[in-house]
Amino acid sequence: MAYIKGIYFEKKKTLTKNFKFIKGINNYKTVYILSKLYLHPRLKFDKVESYQINSVKRLLNNKKKFLLQSDLKNYVTKQILNKINLNTYAGNRHKLGLPVHNQRTHSNAQTRKRIKYGTN
Repeated sequence: MAYIKGIYFEKKKTLTKNFKFIKGINNYKTVYILSKLYLHPRLKFDKVESYQINSVKRLLNNKKKFLLQSDLKNYVTKQILNKINLNTYAGNRHKLGLPVHNQRTHSNAQTRKRIKYGTN
């Protein structure tokens, strides 16, 4: 049993499946981490030694290489606020609650639409 970056790693799952629960780590970063520490991707978590867990924690605490969990969320929020403050097109779309990346809102109900504040 171990918590890495606030996420509980299950013993019966492989390392790659456990890393998928951490926000900010995709398949490429998982392969990078495991190759850096010379760990097999299909290794079950209960077979991992404590010193290997500590080395994973040390590697993930490097904020220059990995933005994870709340740090990633804060970074994205800062970028959106920066666009809003610069008064860019994307910032205005964020501010109005409309789609930013050229999605059609007239006939497609799957995309994000502005909240309609009505008086009932």
